[in-house]
Amino acid sequence: YRSPDGSPTTAFAKVFHDPAKAAAAAASLTHVTGALAPDAPVRLPAVLGRVADGGLVLLGALEGDPFELPTPLAADPATIECFERFGVALAALHRVPRGPLPARPTDADLAKARRRVEQLGAGALGRALAALLDELSRSVDLAPPSEAELVAVHGDCKPAQVLLGRPLALLDPDHLGWGDPATDLAQLHVALLQAAIREQGADPTSPAMVTIRRWIDAFDGAYFADRSPAAAAAISERVGWIERLTVIRKAVRAETRNPGTPLALELLRAATLR
Repeated sequence: YRSPDGSPTTAFAKVFHDPAKAAAAAASLTHVTGALAPDAPVRLPAVLGRVADGGLVLLGALEGDPFELPTPLAADPATIECFERFGVALAALHRVPRGPLPARPTDADLAKARRRVEQLGAGALGRALAALLDELSRSVDLAPPSEAELVAVHGDCKPAQVLLGRPLALLDPDHLGWGDPATDLAQLHVALLQAAIREQGADPTSPAMVTIRRWIDAFDGAYFADRSPAAAAAISERVGWIERLTVIRKAVRAETRNPGTPLALELLRAATLR
């Protein structure tokens, strides 16, 4: 790719099936990258160009090493520091002012999850997920975020979307939107929960589970450092609700991709234990 001044530039092509989604994603990302201060502790890929009537968006390259979790999972000081930096970076993203960002309401996610669970049928997994959905539906209005609490959310928050550069970079901004900050925190928590389950199952006392709790504490502590105790408590309460909704989505996906996989039931078991 050659930039407008003719110099060669490394770019990555992101292809969307829907041109309208490509346009919305490009507009959202352009707003967020423009709103971040030069010394912000987080970077997102810049939009270099877009095919006007197509679904292709050109994104600039970012520097850094992939955030790969240690194997076996271990709460070593270096990894703890990475999660602290991740928390600081997400907090900076959440301070971006509102612009052309699509709304990401959690009640829409609840309706989508119910449709997907119904497609699983009346087996043991389907019944268990339906029961958890019913529980979530009864508490859907639990401490709802006010308009003033909504932020620019990444929408797919997990270590795999991080490059450990200076500053830290967040990748794959397809789901940028305006929503509840608890969404990003819950997504990270469940991604780590899934990593622990894959290594040692859903036993809450396993070394892997103990490790991810230390990682989550480091991440959350850094994220909430500049928030009042009351604001942190309100967000944390909603995180628990969204964690369970995210577990349902991941359990359905695991069962759909690999019918009969124990991962789906292990995720559900872990969600009810937490």
